[in-house]
Amino acid sequence: MTSVFSPSGLSGFFAPYITSDISKTGSIGGGVTIDKGVTVTVEDSMDEDIHTYINNMEIKNSIAEYMALKLMNEANVTTGLIIKQEITPPIGYGYGTSAASALATGLAVTRYLNINKTLYDIGRLAHEAEVLFRTGLGTVQGLLNPGIVLVREPGEPGRAFVDNILYDEDIFVVTVWYSSIKTSEIIDKKMNLEYIRYLGKKTLEKILKDPSPRNMMIKCWEFAQKIGFLTPRIKNIVNVLWAVDGVIGATQNMLGEAFFTLTYKEGIEEIKTILGEKENIIVSKVTDKKPYFL
Repeated sequence: MTSVFSPSGLSGFFAPYITSDISKTGSIGGGVTIDKGVTVTVEDSMDEDIHTYINNMEIKNSIAEYMALKLMNEANVTTGLIIKQEITPPIGYGYGTSAASALATGLAVTRYLNINKTLYDIGRLAHEAEVLFRTGLGTVQGLLNPGIVLVREPGEPGRAFVDNILYDEDIFVVTVWYSSIKTSEIIDKKMNLEYIRYLGKKTLEKILKDPSPRNMMIKCWEFAQKIGFLTPRIKNIVNVLWAVDGVIGATQNMLGEAFFTLTYKEGIEEIKTILGEKENIIVSKVTDKKPYFL
């Protein structure tokens, strides 16, 4: 049995670049990686099939299955596997769980089956899976360069240019979700992509003029208010949170009816008080850890 944990990632802005070449397809953007994410465990199956589970529910045609089959085909390995995924953040709310799942599965399968791959080999395959499944464009790249992330050039890992904003180690992330927005719906609505790309490029330029956590959150919130997916509920809550002592900034998750704040410890309890009693809340640290073996 082999287990791997991958942090997940929250995106605050993005600009999609979709081409016929998967290696050049991706996005620029920015966000944070958090210490809540996806744990993948790989073990033998009693048959010759690959069985994948998410939080104890069997899933067919998953990204995890795609990763396993692709790696096994490349290495000429044939065997049955059970792939169990324990996913803490919600799926489909802008938490990067599909990218985390793909990376963690790739690492776990290669270690379990003694397949020799570098981290970026696995990352490129995870990026390919994300593009083909239309679950993301640039999240994998951020998870391979964790912290407060700026993807400055699009493309697969190794081609994309990923930078990081320096931050204090005592910064926390508080995030809440309400309803999901499918990334595939945005990718498919090509009439919106040029406008989103324009806004995303301008947002990156403004952040690079002052690459600080505070300025990034200010520019991400400006992006969220212009892009067109902001709900009245998220708008009202985020506007209130900006005034809380200790809060560095707050903005909408890309993509989901969800938001995240960067805050120092003194802001956490007031944020919880404003939100009231909620089960759908995560308090986390920003993490600079890449996916790792358990």
